[in-house]
Amino acid sequence: MKWSEIPYLWQQSFETAWESFLEGSRPIGAIVVNEKGEIVSRGKSSTKKQTSGSSVFYNEIAHAEVNALLELDNRIHTDVSEYTLYSTLEPCPLCFGAFYMSGIRNLKFAAKDKYGGSTNLKDSTPYLSRKPIKVEGPFPPLEYLAILLGYYYDFSVDDPKAHPVHKGMEEDYPRAIRLARDWVAEERLRCAENYTIEEVYGMMCEDLIKQNRARASAAIIKDNHILMVKMQRDGRVWWSLPGGGLEEGESFEEAVVREVKEETNLTVKAGRHLFSYDYSMGESRVFSADITGADVLQLGIDPECAMDEQMLQEVKWWPIEAMKDDFEVSRVIREMKTIV
Repeated sequence: MKWSEIPYLWQQSFETAWESFLEGSRPIGAIVVNEKGEIVSRGKSSTKKQTSGSSVFYNEIAHAEVNALLELDNRIHTDVSEYTLYSTLEPCPLCFGAFYMSGIRNLKFAAKDKYGGSTNLKDSTPYLSRKPIKVEGPFPPLEYLAILLGYYYDFSVDDPKAHPVHKGMEEDYPRAIRLARDWVAEERLRCAENYTIEEVYGMMCEDLIKQNRARASAAIIKDNHILMVKMQRDGRVWWSLPGGGLEEGESFEEAVVREVKEETNLTVKAGRHLFSYDYSMGESRVFSADITGADVLQLGIDPECAMDEQMLQEVKWWPIEAMKDDFEVSRVIREMKTIV
């Protein structure tokens, strides 16, 4: 999505986050919008800096959402129930609580925060169930931008408190974290004052396209068993659905057929697209697949790896029950409505 196609209020949220970054503070931005769609307040993260327009600064509770909410004078804003709080990152417990207590009923956030995000507090107690709160997020076109800027800032200033935060984020946004590491190493934003947030967004999109390699995997089920491949790399061992990256000019379905043949020696026909998820180099799509030949199951090789660097270790039919907690298999079960 082009920057010009991004809704204006989201643009303004990230403009605020970028201003925070340029002022030397964590790049999280928040805005409050009234029922007419007019911006009535803004807030920047100010825990380590006194950013412009902030009510609270140099304090651990000086978060962007808090600063945006503190700008609302209830003598002027007498009824805020139809207002909306926008934030570039999922609010933490502090900010979600402040949002709830503010009387605003609508919350939108751009990116998930697995470590500190606390929108799951909604409806978690009788009191937090009292108000008809509406929460929307994440906003896919801008998720990566929020994660990229946050990582770049935290690791540029070498904040050790940020490490567990970004470890959690890496599970949801591996591509964004990978790109952020590259940008930190290259000091891509060393002269940040020379860029607009629109230009930063464009640079990010270009780099994501360059590193992109989509992959396809097959969910092959037989007699309540699912076919899995054991992988090993850098001392780490895991089981995965058979699959791999697309070759140039190849469709997802064609990749399913080729990868299954290479890894398991089985001939299959790709079925319907079950679901997609983000991995370190792009989009990964999982398809149902049916065995069409009489080939014997056997471990294959990855033609992209040298023989002494093979990741493939074993191929096996696993009882679905035994693998139901696996990330991919759990999604397969849900999408195919398999009874286990």
